[in-house]
Amino acid sequence: KIQGFTFVESLGGYRYQALMSLASSKCVIICGNSSSVIKEAPFYSAHGLNIGLRQNGREKADTQVDVPGTYNQILDTLRTLCQKKCEVTYNPYLGESPSDTIVEFIVKNFEQKGKRALLEKRWAW
Repeated sequence: KIQGFTFVESLGGYRYQALMSLASSKCVIICGNSSSVIKEAPFYSAHGLNIGLRQNGREKADTQVDVPGTYNQILDTLRTLCQKKCEVTYNPYLGESPSDTIVEFIVKNFEQKGKRALLEKRWAW
């Protein structure tokens, strides 16, 4: 346990959304290695702390911070994020027509890389 921080392994859907809604008035940091750090955190104006390499290469908002995963790096980053307001100025998952943007991205990459290259998952270790 670290003074000033509350760690919760899993909140469930309802509690998770309730917590996220507090980000407009309080410092909320979503910490982990799931897509929620990338997609939901910036939508609610919560800080996103991505731990590890699992989400490498994905589009992300400018409020997401990536940390390799050592205890001290995570703790130092949490302390830093607690000191500043989360201000999202770029979020690739939010816009007037995100579906069109995603389709254009897929078509462009399909034309440039081909089907096989797009279907192969490249793991970053």
